[in-house]
Amino acid sequence: FIVFYFVFKFIIIKFNLRTPGREEEVKNSTLLKEKKYKEIAVILVDALGGKANLKNVDNCITRLRIDLNDQDVVDMEKIKDAGASGVFFPQKNHIHIVFGPHVEFVKNAIGEVAS
Repeated sequence: FIVFYFVFKFIIIKFNLRTPGREEEVKNSTLLKEKKYKEIAVILVDALGGKANLKNVDNCITRLRIDLNDQDVVDMEKIKDAGASGVFFPQKNHIHIVFGPHVEFVKNAIGEVAS
């Protein structure tokens, strides 16, 4: 065990491998910390291609689940600038954006901005 621990620790540090707790930092977490959900929503709607590109916005415990008309217009960098800690497409024209415990407030703000 001790040998494996030190060998893997050396490899992880030497090659800067992404492991839990060593991910890239969120670019703009100040909006989330300051609870500026409306500003986050404005950035997200713009990054997702505008109101017309949003079909359905929902959330689970930590992620926004958004159905899109066209995923090709999504700007991933802008989404990260909004404070998202992760973004992925589990299927075509459906995106998940991770906001952690703030997700419900962000979803509600998107509802206000997109209506």
